[in-house]
Amino acid sequence: MPPDAPDPPSRTLPRRWATLGALLVGLLAVAWFGLRLDAEPGFADEWAYVSQAYFGPLWWEGNWDDPSWLEYPGIDLPPLPKYLIAAMIRLGDRPMPDRHDAFSWYSDTSTTFGGTDLLAWCRWPMVALGALGCMAAVAIGSIAFGPRAGILAGLVLAVDPLYRMHARRAMSDVPAEAFTLLALAVGLWAWRELLGGRRAGAGALAMAFGAGTLAGMAALSKLSGGLATMTLVAWAALAVVLPGVATGRKLAVVGSVAVAGLVAYGTFLLGNPALLADPEIPEGAPEGFVAVAERGVIGRTLAVLEHRSGVSEAGRTDPRFRAQGYALDDLPSKIRVVAVQGFGRFGPLGPRQTDSLVRFDREQDWGAILWGPLVLLGVAWAALLGRRQRRAGAPPTAWAVLAQFLVALATVTAFIPLAWDRYLLPIQSGAALLASGFVAGAIGAAAGLMGRKGGSGA
Repeated sequence: MPPDAPDPPSRTLPRRWATLGALLVGLLAVAWFGLRLDAEPGFADEWAYVSQAYFGPLWWEGNWDDPSWLEYPGIDLPPLPKYLIAAMIRLGDRPMPDRHDAFSWYSDTSTTFGGTDLLAWCRWPMVALGALGCMAAVAIGSIAFGPRAGILAGLVLAVDPLYRMHARRAMSDVPAEAFTLLALAVGLWAWRELLGGRRAGAGALAMAFGAGTLAGMAALSKLSGGLATMTLVAWAALAVVLPGVATGRKLAVVGSVAVAGLVAYGTFLLGNPALLADPEIPEGAPEGFVAVAERGVIGRTLAVLEHRSGVSEAGRTDPRFRAQGYALDDLPSKIRVVAVQGFGRFGPLGPRQTDSLVRFDREQDWGAILWGPLVLLGVAWAALLGRRQRRAGAPPTAWAVLAQFLVALATVTAFIPLAWDRYLLPIQSGAALLASGFVAGAIGAAAGLMGRKGGSGA
């Protein structure tokens, strides 16, 4: 049984429909995300990334030992979005910011470095990556549930107000999500081929170098992009416990994922000279600069992780954010925010404009009443469909998508420090995939039932 056989109409929809559907979804997403881009209100953090665009020329011109890499801006924000913004500034023949602009922003976060036309121009890479993320969702859904489900998942993700908003901001959130989805699209195809034993060589290469490189780029976009590698590891674990699969095929999956992890880390290192730079320590350098410079590659990697963890903790304990009700201090409060806001105001049925100062609001979160149960039905359908796939001798790709969603959901729930929209973005794609899988399955079942009735009537 082919992976999409449980969706009966997919037999009459050639697989090329998934490709054509992905292209159509991508074009629609570009148009939707790019519509009146200059009218999108500016967000303070966008200017932080614009102010640090000078890291782009430092990277692509090979100045990897420049002391700037070990200064606060080099450690604080992830590098890949800054490179993309720098490329747009260079392409548009506009003045490139320098380190003084970066420190000016940290001194006053209301500082800007150009007009709305510059900001809109710098947003286009995120528009393009947002569209690629939707196309990757089409691919994942098609592999797991069939072309109809894949196309629907891509469209649902594109219309999700939270995803669209971040696809229209010159920041790191959508690049991380897009590269995560691209890594998982390649990884799921490879996982299926390795377990099925049909194109094991191509599957191993795709997993190790395709998914691995893309997972590294996800982490270069934002540390939450580490979910890509975490999901690949979860898929390896799933392969190990699957009954009826030859040991050699299981080992092929585990080995390919292990190499993918190394490739991801290698990509992360090559894309972030802050981890490799060996500059001369200037006289009178700040203590923090010296402390980072004296650490090795692993030490600097841990320093970046510690820094981002510290920033999150500082935000959670900030008196301003606590007074505004953003801080999440315990697991029950995190679960409530993820369940209500994550599937309500920040789900596909949420409003275009939200007020996060109100923790729970019926007018903003009513969508959770519909979307939450639909996603739960998708969870049940993925569990059932994966069982059918396994019994038919096919790799249970539906279970893999379910694992993808559960990894993201558990990670977000465990670590979300504040009730901010960006922290809930990683669960949106998995929810869209599961809900779309259920809807496509229901449509297929209804079509099959109507066909049988029509045939019996004839």
